[in-house]
Parts: sequence; C-alpha cells; structure tokens
Amino acid sequence: MKDSGKHTEESLVEVEFRSIRSLFETGEIKRMYEISTLYPTKIVKALGFNYGRYIKKLAKPDDFSIGEILLFSHLIGVDPNKVIEITLKETTQNVSKAISSSKSISSSKKKREASTPKKAPIKSRER
Repeated sequence: MKDSGKHTEESLVEVEFRSIRSLFETGEIKRMYEISTLYPTKIVKALGFNYGRYIKKLAKPDDFSIGEILLFSHLIGVDPNKVIEITLKETTQNVSKAISSSKSISSSKKKREASTPKKAPIKSRER
C-alpha cells in the first residue's frame, strides 16, 4: 500500500513535537517559558492541562511535578534530564532571587525600625 502523501493528524503532531525536541537537544531553550508559543493547544491537550495552568507552569517551572516533567519529556521525545536541568536551573535562580529579596526586605525593615524614634507610652489619667 502506497503512502498517499497525506499526513495524519498524529504524524503532524509528532513533527511539531520533534521541532520542540530539537530546540531542547540543541540547547536553544534556556527557560521553559520560551516554548509557550510552540503548539500550546496540542501540548495542553496531550498533558491534560488547561492553557492558563500550562502557561503559569512554564513561567514558574518549579510548579511542575516530576510526573508532569516526565510526561512532557515523553510527549516531545526528549531525555527528561534535559527538561529537569532547565527546570532546576530556573528554580534555583528563582529561589535565590526570593532569598535575596527576603534578606533585603528584612534588612530595610530593621534599618527603618532602628532609625524611627520610639514613642513614649501614653499615660492614663487617674481621677
């Protein structure tokens, strides 16, 4: 039986996912959000997410579960370690920023408290 040259929907999806896999394998993807515009409808359908949840997870990849990363990796046909590596790097950066921000806020608060004059307690009048 000869191929009629028509692609099934499944083979088109595989081709699309191969392009994403290629981006991971060549190291072009540095942040998960970079793939947000690449076939999101097909990916969310395959992962069982809604679009909003998928985009939030790409923006904050530490929200992906290990199972979701494995499923996504299998879907696009890439070694899960590549996806985990990007997710871990991003998560580490996000946590470092949060820690720095927390220390900065704490330090600023202490400086304000130290420079603010203390108010004398209000004495109640006795009759």
